[in-house]
Amino acid sequence: MRLYERDQSLSDLRVLFAECRLGQQRTVVLTGAVGTGRTEVVRAFTQEAVVAGALHCAAAISSVDHALPFGTIWQLFMNPGLPARTRKQAAQLLDSEVIHTRLGADGSADGSLHQKLAYVSHVLSGLLLDVIEETGRPLLLTVDDAHHADPASLQCLLSITGRLRHSPLMAVVSAADGPQSFSPAFLGGLPAEPICRHLRLDLLTERGVESMLAEHLPGAVARRVAAECHALTGGNPVMVRGFADDHRRSDEDAGPLGPETVHAWTRILHRCDPGMLRLARWTAILGESGTPSVGGRLAGLDDEATSRTLRALDRTGCFAGGRFRHPSLRQAVLDGLAPAEQAAMHAGAAARFRIEGASVLVVADHLVAAGEPQDPWMVPTLNEAAEQALSQGRVNQALTYLRLACRIPAPGPHHEVSRALLARAEWRTDPALTMRHGAEVIAALRSGDDPGAPELLAWAGRLIWFGRVNDARTALERLGDRQQALDESQANLLEALRLGLSCLFPAGDGPGPTVGAPAGSRVGAATADPLGQALGLLVRSLTDGPGESTVAAEHLIEQSPLGERTFGALACALGALVYGGQLGTADRWCASLEGDAAAAEAPTWLAVLAALRSTIALRQGDPVSAGTHASRSLKLVAAEGWGVGVLLPLGVLIEATTMTGRYQEALTHLRTPVPDVLLKTPLAIPYLRACARFHAATGSLDRALREIGIVSELVTRWNLDQPALVPWRTDAALVHLELGRREEARRRAAEQWEMLGPAQARERGITLRVLAAAGEPADRLTRLEQSEGELRRAGDHFELSLTLTDLDRARQGGIGPRVRQIGYSAADRDGDELADAGTGECYQVLSKAELRVAALAADGHSNREIAGKLFVTVSTVEQHLTKVYSKLNVRCRSELPIRPHGLTAANELCA
Repeated sequence: MRLYERDQSLSDLRVLFAECRLGQQRTVVLTGAVGTGRTEVVRAFTQEAVVAGALHCAAAISSVDHALPFGTIWQLFMNPGLPARTRKQAAQLLDSEVIHTRLGADGSADGSLHQKLAYVSHVLSGLLLDVIEETGRPLLLTVDDAHHADPASLQCLLSITGRLRHSPLMAVVSAADGPQSFSPAFLGGLPAEPICRHLRLDLLTERGVESMLAEHLPGAVARRVAAECHALTGGNPVMVRGFADDHRRSDEDAGPLGPETVHAWTRILHRCDPGMLRLARWTAILGESGTPSVGGRLAGLDDEATSRTLRALDRTGCFAGGRFRHPSLRQAVLDGLAPAEQAAMHAGAAARFRIEGASVLVVADHLVAAGEPQDPWMVPTLNEAAEQALSQGRVNQALTYLRLACRIPAPGPHHEVSRALLARAEWRTDPALTMRHGAEVIAALRSGDDPGAPELLAWAGRLIWFGRVNDARTALERLGDRQQALDESQANLLEALRLGLSCLFPAGDGPGPTVGAPAGSRVGAATADPLGQALGLLVRSLTDGPGESTVAAEHLIEQSPLGERTFGALACALGALVYGGQLGTADRWCASLEGDAAAAEAPTWLAVLAALRSTIALRQGDPVSAGTHASRSLKLVAAEGWGVGVLLPLGVLIEATTMTGRYQEALTHLRTPVPDVLLKTPLAIPYLRACARFHAATGSLDRALREIGIVSELVTRWNLDQPALVPWRTDAALVHLELGRREEARRRAAEQWEMLGPAQARERGITLRVLAAAGEPADRLTRLEQSEGELRRAGDHFELSLTLTDLDRARQGGIGPRVRQIGYSAADRDGDELADAGTGECYQVLSKAELRVAALAADGHSNREIAGKLFVTVSTVEQHLTKVYSKLNVRCRSELPIRPHGLTAANELCA
């Protein structure tokens, strides 16, 4: 085996051996960290010396030999190179009962025994001198890993070398570096140079690492990975060899430290001083949270010993600056500990950190790693850590702390805090989980017990979410009874919850302003809470339409960082923007807040934001995106965790699938169970409208009218009859047109027109299109052109496509508009399939981009209009059309055999 960067050490040994052959005794102490190649250097030198005529006696010491007096000397004198007579005499001497009974367990002797030790050394020296004289050969004694040698042997070896100072004897003693110098007593007794030399082996340099790698890997590869290898191993030859083996056996995608490198480190560590192993283990257990001083104390070391031990670990190359060079090395140490041992060490670390005043998060992490600790002090610590984790957006970490806290026996108040915190944390991930803890609170409410103000405020909001109206009112009444005892923040939140309950579940039975602040509430106090402010803005958007409320809503969003106390306010403020017509602004804020919600590990918040984005996309005329967002919201939080809020994403899914003609899918969503309070909350209005539009699109016109009638009744009862919320009159008008009731249709559309202001461009565009369908033919073209302008301003692509289709038909020789305009009805699709018979194969030859352009062109759109819809240049449209004409063998757009459903149908085909 080749040695790297060890030439000087070998050269020094050769020089000393040459002096030995001249009759001068020489002693060499070779030191270096474990794994630096001391054994290989001694072996290489020994082979040369034996070839040169040396008689070699070797001892290889292990840690168990330390407790055996004269065990090292016994190994040296039992070498087969010595004459049998010499071995026998040495064995008789060393095995004598006198020596073993009068030496201490550590090999030491009292003053009366020094003469006996001197006698043993004298006899053994004579035996060696006889061998040298009889053979005429120099004698080489090597002791490898002498740091494990018993003290008696070292003292005996020191005496022998002193007695044979003028004989051709050379002793090479190899010892590993540790926290303390190797055997100060032995070293102190050695003579000075030139009789004795101290040699030291250092870690390999990067050049040495490259040379060593080149023995095992292609030269180019060795050069490429040398720097990485040196950084990971520190230049320890044993680890470098393991790195080379891993790199040779693995592919390029393998991790930086493979199994052979890690095994090499494990071997090194277990050959080190026991204190180094203990400190390495505690350093691994503590991880990034630990400090050298804490690790040292846990390992039973004082500060000075800790510093020496860390320096020794650094010299192995596997540590750098008192830390593991790579996480895999730390993991290897942990893997070497039994699970029970790891658990006990983590429990000990937690207790130590608690005493030293470390962060409760650090203490809690070690408690979790310990598994199932049982000390009561751990519960309040875990609760405090969970509170901090929640405030930092680390919900999963908080859940881990709290679930452990709930398993530890502790006084009742501590567990009550644990359960309250657990409910808060689980609410962010899935509200349905939280309701598992609600039975006790609800039972306490109904029996007249007092769950406590902070917890009761939280549960009031949760009960509202799940539509438990009576229980929620009871909770709010109970809080109101002791309102004087609430602090200002709690009082403001109470008023906001009262307002929220009145908004979500209006109590009025007749027309009037029933959505808003409840009777007797302190409106000023309610608006002092962000939730109360945002609810007020949402109510104003719903009841008054677009206006100043949107400006105030955006300002509130800007001033409210996402958090547990602000999320409800942010959601309501976003709703105010949506129903105030600021769709683009609302969508941008939703997208921004989604990033914050993801960082806060809050799927519930993400689900609500996704539901809002689905509503925005629907109102922008993008049913595909609307369905995507709504589906995502229901994947983030299952339907049973949504409470009454499930009506929002479900309504969007029903309408989006209806708009794109996917009626079977829409029916599946329609059959999803909904809360029993369906007809008691305004959240149901968009859902009921989506159901009505589905029935109208699938031909169930009478049922559609009944659903629309329910919507009409509810919005009237709750003072929410605003087209911006739900344009139910145009929905009814379209059904009446389908039934041939043109005058009734015109009347409904005209009523809606009178309710609209200039800012409600989307609803104005829809209403104008329906008026064109129901009104006089002479007014049709003008109204459709006005509808196009309004819908372009509003940005609703779907409604605009319907208007453009009717406009194209109105411009073609008096052809009337399509009556059925709610999605693509079954009749529409059947007719299209007949019209497109024989053209199905042609779609397969077009790319997705070409198909979209062709569909819009066949629908009568100009190249500039197509470019605007697809967000491409006019030149790109022209290029796609040229390819389409060539592939389909047509000369112009009028010959295109594409069914005229525009962009939505093209997207469906491309899906």
